[in-house]
Amino acid sequence: MGLVAVLAVAQTAQGATITPNTTADQFNAGGDCSLREAIESTNSDADARGCVGDGPYGADDHVYLNPGVYGLTQVGIETGNAANEGGGGVDVRRSC
Repeated sequence: MGLVAVLAVAQTAQGATITPNTTADQFNAGGDCSLREAIESTNSDADARGCVGDGPYGADDHVYLNPGVYGLTQVGIETGNAANEGGGGVDVRRSC
């Protein structure tokens, strides 16, 4: 009688990690990565503005915050989809 071994490998969701490097509320083409810009990057699954993901974007992207106060002070910024103009809205799709 033969013995058959089955190896099951758990499939883990991949995702990028972004750590903002400024507490300023900005949404521009500068070199900094703000919280607003980091959220835009994870929602669009792509590097955006000054934010560069550490790893491939996917279903399990994360934004890690260093200690500090991250005020979201800009008003009148539309959400980043084709029907709106320019992105920059803060749409948190899931939090831990």
